[in-house]
Amino acid sequence: MENISQAAQSSAGSAQVAKRLLVVTHTAGFRHECIPLSEGIIAALGEKSGAFTVDFCRDANDVQIMLTPEHLQNYDAVFFANTTGNLGIPDLPAFLGWIEAGSAFIGAH
Repeated sequence: MENISQAAQSSAGSAQVAKRLLVVTHTAGFRHECIPLSEGIIAALGEKSGAFTVDFCRDANDVQIMLTPEHLQNYDAVFFANTTGNLGIPDLPAFLGWIEAGSAFIGAH
């Protein structure tokens, strides 16, 4: 983890504004026990490096609000961390268009 943090710090040093990351941990199926740990590690990496700030999308209500075209304008990237099932993204074509337009998508399972 130290190497990742060092890389983030060196790239953050040249950036004046931290990126905004939306971390989605909502599950519509099996819920992995490691999700709280994953949230903590991602948040710590952002805080320690200064490269990004983090908001969390943790339940179905959050998905309906945070994964909309209007709300996604606030973020540079979305990280799906151990999500399962159909999350019920309110406008899937718009979400995919947001990614196609250059926003980042990260998925880890």
